[in-house]
Amino acid sequence: MKRFILFIIAVLFLAVSLVSCKGESRSAEELLSSLMADTQGLPAGEIYIKGAVEGDSAYFSQSLCESMYGARAAELLTLTEDFAIYMSSVAAPYEIAVFKCYSSTDAEKLAALCAKRAEALRVLLSKTEWRELCDSAKIKVDGRIVVMTVTGN
Repeated sequence: MKRFILFIIAVLFLAVSLVSCKGESRSAEELLSSLMADTQGLPAGEIYIKGAVEGDSAYFSQSLCESMYGARAAELLTLTEDFAIYMSSVAAPYEIAVFKCYSSTDAEKLAALCAKRAEALRVLLSKTEWRELCDSAKIKVDGRIVVMTVTGN
């Protein structure tokens, strides 16, 4: 009887674990695609993913990384097991970034990096038509996942 009860507890624990990780089982690119599909009015853009090789249109170069997120950004991106970033390819600051980190502590560090990026956009574009869009930037941390949106939605 004790074995049966332990078995039931183990099965319930496994089921709860699987349900709580459902977002974490999807790749950053899949999560980004879902967010993009749910966002109205995104202009044409580029998608950059971790693991893309130089020469591939999805390659996120160190120079692009540093121009967006600062000098320490490439170092901080080593805290991610996966990421996908959408950037508008027209002259508009629309962005959606999804980072899957190795730990929740790493996710907090990446969220701080995103906050610096959002603030830089606000300052840089404060006297332009894109001010309100930049003011709408949102950063959400959910366990090991960080999402930053600059979409106006």
